[in-house]
Amino acid sequence: MLARIVTSAFIAAAIAPAQNIVASSQALAGGFANQQIYATAAKSPGALLVPQVVDGDGWKTTLRFVNLSSRPVTFNVLFFSDTGADMSLPIVNLGAAVNLTIALPVAGSTDVETEGAGQTLTQGWAAVLPQTPGDSIGGFTTFRQRVSGMPDHETTVPLAGSSGHHFAVMYDNTRFVTGVAVANASPAAAVTVPVNIRDEQGNILESTALALAPGAHTAFTLPALAPATAGRQGTIEFMADGLAIAAISLRFNETGFAPFPILTNFTWSPAAH
Repeated sequence: MLARIVTSAFIAAAIAPAQNIVASSQALAGGFANQQIYATAAKSPGALLVPQVVDGDGWKTTLRFVNLSSRPVTFNVLFFSDTGADMSLPIVNLGAAVNLTIALPVAGSTDVETEGAGQTLTQGWAAVLPQTPGDSIGGFTTFRQRVSGMPDHETTVPLAGSSGHHFAVMYDNTRFVTGVAVANASPAAAVTVPVNIRDEQGNILESTALALAPGAHTAFTLPALAPATAGRQGTIEFMADGLAIAAISLRFNETGFAPFPILTNFTWSPAAH
């Protein structure tokens, strides 16, 4: 009986509409309303980035936010497509939205969950912008994949600022496949990000560059970008100094997936072999 009561309470809470979130499905002509909002606030202290947001074809994304400030906060969540245009996502209890306005009391928290019911995959990235400079927002992103006949796969990564510096992520394409997503978090400037892909000995297997339009996003499996990484482990090195870049890396196999952290605490030079 207790289990039934707890389960019923949980379901009731899950389906109750969020009273502290306002969704907008309106976009200006051309579909770039979010870029105009973002351009005025992108450099505000406390801005956070979500390098990958995905929905449909078995996938859903949950964003959980918490107010870390000593005062109530209001912030915007803007969704961008691969091209940098406004991205419309089906949000549970709110419907289609290209951006959200969220208000939280001190220490308050809330979830934003995509419906994940569509047959077509939609992917891009998101920006989290406090309306008052200095407000502090925390939280994480949870990715869930549903595959017929198997338990749901799920992993969680923290929200973070832009990786506008020299950084790296590890990869593992031995019994796994590594997937990478990168977003250009600049609403006004195209970027070209030099990338070195290294093996376990630190040798550069391939040097390439990722070209992204303003606000654009790309996602790929590493063997597709660099076939020499098949069956190997190593690091993917991004020379992103001065660029507003957000990135995430996930390792997949048939039983699930897990994130690789962003690494910045190394001292070897970008040219090191």
